[in-house]
Amino acid sequence: MDALEMVSTDSVRQDARSEFWRATLHQKFGLDSRVDHISDFNARLECGQWNGVGLFRLSAGGYHVRRTARSAQRKQNIKIAYQIAGTSSFDQNGHSVQLRPGEWTVYDDTQPYFSSNPSRVELLILTIPVQRVQSRLIDLPKTMGNSFSASIGIARVAFDSVLTIFDQAADLPQSYAPDLMDIISHQLLLCLLDVQSTTQAPSSVSMLCEKIRAYILQNLRNPDLDISRIAADLGCSRRYLYRAFEGEPTTIADFIWQMRLSRSCEDLRRGHGTITDVAYSWGFSSSAHFSTIFKESFGMTPREYRNKPPITS
Repeated sequence: MDALEMVSTDSVRQDARSEFWRATLHQKFGLDSRVDHISDFNARLECGQWNGVGLFRLSAGGYHVRRTARSAQRKQNIKIAYQIAGTSSFDQNGHSVQLRPGEWTVYDDTQPYFSSNPSRVELLILTIPVQRVQSRLIDLPKTMGNSFSASIGIARVAFDSVLTIFDQAADLPQSYAPDLMDIISHQLLLCLLDVQSTTQAPSSVSMLCEKIRAYILQNLRNPDLDISRIAADLGCSRRYLYRAFEGEPTTIADFIWQMRLSRSCEDLRRGHGTITDVAYSWGFSSSAHFSTIFKESFGMTPREYRNKPPITS
């Protein structure tokens, strides 16, 4: 995978570190910030972004940040903060939450907020497009403004996975990035389902729908992925799968093709392999079949899509 970007105050003069950190947070996140104890301040930020998911590991002395209404992100992202060391507080929309090591919270990056870190902290921050964790079972506004434990269960698995990606990113092939971000996104979706289930128990059919989605996204590259295989591996009938997906905007088969096409677009845009390589890597039976479905969906061939000039802002 692409190397993580590293930003550190180590090589910056002590009297310039506060301004350097302020500029860094403004550039990376659009945040206003203030540093305490300038005389001994130091900070370090590791960051990477793959397939729309941003991963950030931050270690810094006392500092405070504010997202103003003017600087609120236009993209529909949520942020998840996991406390590794120290204590942090987050205030948004009249809700205040304090995080201690091993706890996590969710907040809305499109709305103003304030975060205070009075002493040295280490934080894991994830930015995720809302659509990656959307579910009929989750009321995101009710989930925000609370702290949750990550000491056991799916939350422990999810955040340990993210920390492992940080440690191993340089040794992972770039082609793994889409799959890894899908896994992380669905682990975090399960985290949100888990904490919300304490107040609202979802039906078994709805939970199965989420399992189907997670299974599909983790097996997109398998050319034999179909409803029969999903039913066999999840231990239920084809009829029950159809029932679980009744309320969704697409059928299970259409969802599989949509996700394969989406991942193929990402590889084409990045120039990963030939068109035939991309087709076979995402489970298509032939490059001709891939090109036909691609043109039906996007109005252009894979080659035309690959050669299309990038959109600049």
